Amino acid sequence: MNAKLRRVLAAGAATLGLLAGSVAGAQAAPATRTISVHPSGVRTVERPQATSQADCTVGNLVVTRYASCEGRSVTIVLLSNGRKVGGGTFNLWIIQRFDRKSLHWTEQVSITDPVLTPNARDLAVSVSASSPGNQVKIIYPQGHVLGTPSQGQLVGTFDLFRQAVRAEDTTYTFTVSKPGVIPFSFSATTVRYRCDNTFKGMRAGCVVPSVTTQVSMTSFRYISAGIRALRQRGGYWGDPSRGVPLTWLGAWIRQRHWDEVCKGRTPTAAERRAGRTSCDEYPFASTAQGGTTLPAGQREITFVPPRENNQQGGEIQRWLKAWRILSGDRFYVVA
Repeated sequence: MNAKLRRVLAAGAATLGLLAGSVAGAQAAPATRTISVHPSGVRTVERPQATSQADCTVGNLVVTRYASCEGRSVTIVLLSNGRKVGGGTFNLWIIQRFDRKSLHWTEQVSITDPVLTPNARDLAVSVSASSPGNQVKIIYPQGHVLGTPSQGQLVGTFDLFRQAVRAEDTTYTFTVSKPGVIPFSFSATTVRYRCDNTFKGMRAGCVVPSVTTQVSMTSFRYISAGIRALRQRGGYWGDPSRGVPLTWLGAWIRQRHWDEVCKGRTPTAAERRAGRTSCDEYPFASTAQGGTTLPAGQREITFVPPRENNQQGGEIQRWLKAWRILSGDRFYVVA
């Protein structure tokens, strides 16, 4: 074999060796393993007259004036180079409880009913939480392996600083991890809650302001009769069966709205003989719909005994404190 041929064969062997090395390197490259997490949505359900407990099922966010409970189904997908190789599901629960006479509140976070493929049983979850401007402490078994249920708690203190009223929410971040796999984080934000210290003689407290409450006028003979008569004529504002709530504004607007509909009005002779000398307006003068805000067909005045009007004022004050009603809150009137 001549020298030139030997050089050609040697160069070819070297080239084949490089190609083989490249192929071996490509085969040895590790797969990219990742996690994808998909929480389900929720349907909001209000229970306005409930005082504290908010029981819910998966797919629902049940809200009362002093509590909320949301349940979500969470799907986990294990991926290798973008291809599904395993995963599972679990249920996520977040429960909030507030106190109308305290700035302290609690939230409970639970993971239940885990169902996992064999290669996903070492998936773990860690939880963090934040509520801007507030003091929150999360107590949770961080890095909990999903093969069993887990439960944690958030303890919060609302900081009002110098403000009389402030609203906030809690944002949870859940991180799902597995050894050798790129972790995945997702967030869940609770309903908005509000704390205030505006009621004289009453400690500061917290509520869920989006919940529409009800105030009853059924114990007031003439006032309730006037409201029912208006509704029979098609007046629907504040009627629970019509789903159009009133909006509370407060005492600052009361006199102006009362003057617009009652000033200069006098009872009939029959009403005077019956002692019905006090003008009562509906919608209430302290609401955004009071006075002449609405067309005549959507409002009513009724002459009632002064005592009934005074008693109505006391009932409204009790309702305001019981549900911590502030300007902008919506409500219905039961008559």
